[in-house]
Amino acid sequence: MRLENDTYQVEITVDTTYTIDSADNQYYDYVFNPEVKSHSNISKTFAIKVESLHQNFFAALIGSFYSYENDCAILEGDTLIVLQNHRITAINLKSIQIEKTINLDIFGVGYAIYPCSNGYLIYGELVVIMLNRNLDKLWEFGGKEIFTLCKIEDDYIHLQDWDNTKYFLDMDGNLKNERL
Repeated sequence: MRLENDTYQVEITVDTTYTIDSADNQYYDYVFNPEVKSHSNISKTFAIKVESLHQNFFAALIGSFYSYENDCAILEGDTLIVLQNHRITAINLKSIQIEKTINLDIFGVGYAIYPCSNGYLIYGELVVIMLNRNLDKLWEFGGKEIFTLCKIEDDYIHLQDWDNTKYFLDMDGNLKNERL
């Protein structure tokens, strides 16, 4: 995944060879392990390459094995917000420190994070969750089956599940299926 703003260019990939506490790992300038996973834990590591006029660095972010690098992050100003399944980590790219990390109470896997006018939408396997800019939960919505589609169009959240049931939500989480 590639993200860019006026200050930063960020590339996030999965380091499939990373093993916690191994001397054979690729070199990283910074290693973040917000869940304090150990060598015996199953995990997945995101390799985060950051370039700017002021500094370049390479960071590892260790998280859930059930993390997906597509649509996993949002870049806002100096802050990179990364979703790794149930965990969201906000990294300040200027100070190169974790600003905040939260564990979402989400049923199923968390697939993606999208920016919205009033915060961030978390697309999960069985629910979607709206967070405000402070990463506090505003609302959540669950369908009757696993979601296979989530997209935002014209200030509506369009969801579809395995049974091909379609859901249209407004940005406040209200079901508006009259759009069908």
